Amino acid sequence: MIAKVPKKELLASCGDRHVAYAAVSSGSQEVIEELLPLLEDINVSVEAKTDRTVAHVCALNGLLHLVEFLWKVGVDFTRMSKTGETAVELCIRNNDSKMLKKILKLVPFDKHNPNSFRELANP
Repeated sequence: MIAKVPKKELLASCGDRHVAYAAVSSGSQEVIEELLPLLEDINVSVEAKTDRTVAHVCALNGLLHLVEFLWKVGVDFTRMSKTGETAVELCIRNNDSKMLKKILKLVPFDKHNPNSFRELANP
């Protein structure tokens, strides 16, 4: 369990990363569940330099066991970073077919339109 600290202090940026970055990077659903009530937006940018979200962190770190849980709590796997990458693109770049398959199972994707995922991210 996360120690009780003032909400403002807990959610303050840790360098150029948000505390949600650490929570997801831990790979622990329990840690994320403890933090969720304190977050105003689960899709907050967790890394200032790249504008990555918890979806990006999950994809980059191969945290397959968290994908469905994060999806259910509202994580947007279509959001683009400042460099225009989505979680799907990170899975492809990392050759993580299991993660890619899991995300594509949850997020609508038109197999006849290779840009459909990008279009979801950028309506």
